[in-house]
Amino acid sequence: MTQNIREMHLGDIHRIIDYFLNADPVLLGRMGGDPEKFPKREKWRQILAQDVERSVPEKKFYYVIWELDGCPVGHSNINKITFGKEAYMHLHLWDPMVRSNGYARGNS
Repeated sequence: MTQNIREMHLGDIHRIIDYFLNADPVLLGRMGGDPEKFPKREKWRQILAQDVERSVPEKKFYYVIWELDGCPVGHSNINKITFGKEAYMHLHLWDPMVRSNGYARGNS
């Protein structure tokens, strides 16, 4: 399998939002996610779309898309950014069949 990591495009936004809005509540709980605190779909889309347009130093979030054989399978999001100093990163693999297969380590 060929692995690739790339910047998020506007066309990826729906996949990220769907991942969270359609997630199993148990999975969300393990991640510390609270669906009650998620923005509404359109507001969330606007937030991410606006951030895609910002220059890197001005971003509030930064997303990269993980691909296997050219197909998007997950994302990493970076938040709590202090540009040039620190940030927090999370990996989310959308397809349960892809999880726990070593792809995040690059050992496919």
